[in-house]
Amino acid sequence: MKIKVNSKKVNGLYLGFEFENGVAEVAKEDEGRAKSIATQLGYEIIEDEKKSEPKKEAPKKNSRKKKDEEK
Repeated sequence: MKIKVNSKKVNGLYLGFEFENGVAEVAKEDEGRAKSIATQLGYEIIEDEKKSEPKKEAPKKNSRKKKDEEK
């Protein structure tokens, strides 16, 4: 998760978070505090996109009939 302030000039430690160009990366354990601060001060909260692994395709079913069924 990230906090984004209105100015890209914000750099350094601010409110306990390290900002670079107006954006601070928030550690997992600090997300609750970060959301509270961002909401109170009107800062933007950027949620991390879940890194999903590419879905594996299910094996295709064999559409051929069994030999016993053909007779």
